[in-house]
Amino acid sequence: MDLLNFLKKNVISATGCTEPIAIAYAVSLAYYALFQEKITNDVNDSFKFFNKVPEIKPENIEMINIKVDQNIYKNAYSAIIPGTNGLKGIEVAAALALYQNPKAKLNIFKNLNLVNFNKIEQILNSDVIKVSYSEDSLTDYLLKIDISLKYKSNDVLKTSQVKIRETHDNVVEIKVNGIDLYKKTNNQTNDKEKKKSLNLNTILEIVETADKSVLDEVDKGILMNMKVANEGGTRRYGLEIAKNLRYIFNEDGCSDSIISEIRSKVASAADARMGGTNLPVMTTSGSGNMGITAIIPVVIMGERRHISRTKIKKAVLLSHLITSIADQYLGHLSALCGVAIKAGFGVAAAITYMLDGSQAQISYAINLLAANNIGFLCDGAKPGCALKVSTAAGIATECALMALNNQKISHDNGIIFENPDDTLKGIGNLCHSLYQLNKEIIELIEKSVIN
Repeated sequence: MDLLNFLKKNVISATGCTEPIAIAYAVSLAYYALFQEKITNDVNDSFKFFNKVPEIKPENIEMINIKVDQNIYKNAYSAIIPGTNGLKGIEVAAALALYQNPKAKLNIFKNLNLVNFNKIEQILNSDVIKVSYSEDSLTDYLLKIDISLKYKSNDVLKTSQVKIRETHDNVVEIKVNGIDLYKKTNNQTNDKEKKKSLNLNTILEIVETADKSVLDEVDKGILMNMKVANEGGTRRYGLEIAKNLRYIFNEDGCSDSIISEIRSKVASAADARMGGTNLPVMTTSGSGNMGITAIIPVVIMGERRHISRTKIKKAVLLSHLITSIADQYLGHLSALCGVAIKAGFGVAAAITYMLDGSQAQISYAINLLAANNIGFLCDGAKPGCALKVSTAAGIATECALMALNNQKISHDNGIIFENPDDTLKGIGNLCHSLYQLNKEIIELIEKSVIN
């Protein structure tokens, strides 16, 4: 397995919640495309534009049509946009994107230009942005973002279209006036099947043989997410879940426990990320909150137990790999909370591995986590996600520590199978069957905002 390629595709930095960012990236591409005769991309899959792009004139926008799948809509609906002092939602992300350079991809809002805020108000008030979500069948379950932009340039009306599929930055098509400027042809199905076929024994062998270049890449994510956690602990963000947890833990005299430290630290990072910090977060399998959850508990446990830095980095790599495999089974986005389930699997396995647990004990940890967290629903991205991040990280750590004491859960316990790979497959089937539940969740979210 090419681990550097795996990290390049699955462990990438992003500033803010990835769903509105992905929409913004697509909108920005749509605007840039209007002024190009051709678009190419380099070895890093970044687009190259050959013509200069003028600053957009709000009065020349005829229409921005945004159609996404239900999961993207749900997660972007109430998400705060980084650096905007609390502005949130799809329309805000789209309006701001028109002033940003798409070369930044998922870090498109990292250096947001504050001057643009008074300009986007004109766009938002003109009612040119139309947002909808599709009600596709399960055969169309994959992540979908479709952007159509109509803009008058030099008195000529032009239309551009951008399509993103499967992952947040996977652009598959860019058109202007019906003519293809870019079209992706490679098929990623085989790569996905390879990931699904990996078993725990194979994964552990891969982790053990990871070289320095791979571990150095893993370390970038460790440094990035610990920085965000420290940021969240020193400034006021979101719902300040971390601050309140620390108060409770201090009052109860358990502030020095490993579970308390992990829960507080990951909550700090999630508070900052969901509260609008413009610091980037290292994601895993498309989610910054999963990246926070997959990395920080492993690092804290490793430092508390005086584990070598190399072993910590290998454990974080294992966390990414297990999370990725769970992501393949459950879907990139779903009605179930990825932090609590997918990243939870990664953390439980990684901590057990790092503390010298056996392969059997790693299996115990994964199944314990599944038995505990299967009921977590995803009701969209918002500041309250810090609660789920904190809870998931704490539970995953507990499952690892129980597994190290040879606590296991019987395969006749609910939907748990003796082989954790079969447990993941079963949860994946359940997850897909819950797809239509998203519509009910969306309707409740919209009603709660109106009320």
